[in-house]
Amino acid sequence: MFIGIFIYLGAGAEASYESTHSALSRFKVRDALMRQHTVLDKHCTIAEAVSRLLDGQEKEFLVSATGEVIGSVTRDELISGIEKIGKEGSMGQIANPNLVILHPETALEDVFLMMNQKKVEICPVFEEDQLIGVVNRENIIELLMVNNALRQNVALTKTISKA
Repeated sequence: MFIGIFIYLGAGAEASYESTHSALSRFKVRDALMRQHTVLDKHCTIAEAVSRLLDGQEKEFLVSATGEVIGSVTRDELISGIEKIGKEGSMGQIANPNLVILHPETALEDVFLMMNQKKVEICPVFEEDQLIGVVNRENIIELLMVNNALRQNVALTKTISKA
């Protein structure tokens, strides 16, 4: 019986993944791009980053050195940094250097796959060597939710107009 439950759950997860992958096939990075984001200098303290975390909605940050993006930091990495090196530690000490660098015309379904494979939460987006924004998992999901709501609204409007 337990094996049956695990097979069922696994199949449900696979179906959900395929559904998400299919829905993303219509979009490019530009469609999920967030232009308002915080880039923290590598010398910024963990305490300063936590202050930014608590002051807004961002849960992931890019980290830079002399204007170049060198990594990213998630909320969980900030918390872990406090535990391991204290609040006076720097972003440079805890930044994750594993970045997935994107172009605005990259297919969003490819990005979603790369983010899952590399376990990356936020990706910088560059156009002509300029950082123009970021994409994170949450914004990709929000794009799908908004698109789904718009499709349902159009379907409802067509149904009402036929009546």
